[in-house]
Amino acid sequence: HYLCNITTYEKYGMLKCNETDMDKSISILDKDYLQWVQELCKRYQRCQIKAAVKVNQEMLRFYWELGRDIVEMDMFIFRT
Repeated sequence: HYLCNITTYEKYGMLKCNETDMDKSISILDKDYLQWVQELCKRYQRCQIKAAVKVNQEMLRFYWELGRDIVEMDMFIFRT
């Protein structure tokens, strides 16, 4: 499981790492710790988004180059 998707139970005094459940858990956790975990989740989610953008850029580059190669191959085949 990813850190920000972990579900734990309040009866054990553990944190649920999504915005709606965090409010319920404040009374059983130190607020500084809770804030740290929230920031950690946000940083993790930002990194996931950056990684997805990079992957999409590379896939777009691959498909553009593939299309170019196909056009060049077709031109070569029709010239001979």
